Amino acid sequence: MASLLRVFSLRTKIVAPALIAIALIGAYSFSSTGVHQRVHAAINDVELYFDGNSNTSVGARFEMWKGAALLYKAKPIFGWGNHQYQSGMAELIEQGKAHPVTAPFTHPHNEVLNAAAKYGTVGLLALLLLYAIPIRLLAPCLRAGSLPKRSLAAAGTLLTVAYIDFGLSQAFLSHNSGAMMYAFWLAVIWGCYRNQPV
Repeated sequence: MASLLRVFSLRTKIVAPALIAIALIGAYSFSSTGVHQRVHAAINDVELYFDGNSNTSVGARFEMWKGAALLYKAKPIFGWGNHQYQSGMAELIEQGKAHPVTAPFTHPHNEVLNAAAKYGTVGLLALLLLYAIPIRLLAPCLRAGSLPKRSLAAAGTLLTVAYIDFGLSQAFLSHNSGAMMYAFWLAVIWGCYRNQPV
């Protein structure tokens, strides 16, 4: 992450967040984007959760995250495995440590917690390397003199950052489409990047 921050000038570090803030405010302000309604629905779900109602999209995720954290705590080295996750969650439900809303789900809707609960610290480290290696290899070239090389470095870095973002509320790499797209596009971007002249 530090190498990613070093490639940007002070001006970029100030202007980029300002532009992002303006874009977010704009998206929120225009009702046609649907952002306003989604934000208010999420706030309502959080309020319902703290009032004791977990049967909402956000409430169910909070309960799944809590359950996954308990599963990781129970088996921190190698985790429960992909096929034992639901039985582990069922045990927590029987013990009253997890809400029944979590029962039908095969993952906790969070990539980091999914790796931790199912594959323990070993799987968690593997996931972090899956994110860190592309960023470490590509981010230093975000200031490359060659526009094609710089563009490919940006594409690879953005792909990885996007998957980190998706993983906040979905275990995207648990799905064939998610894993295949990540691997395919990283391979394509890396292949094109490596074939660029120095």
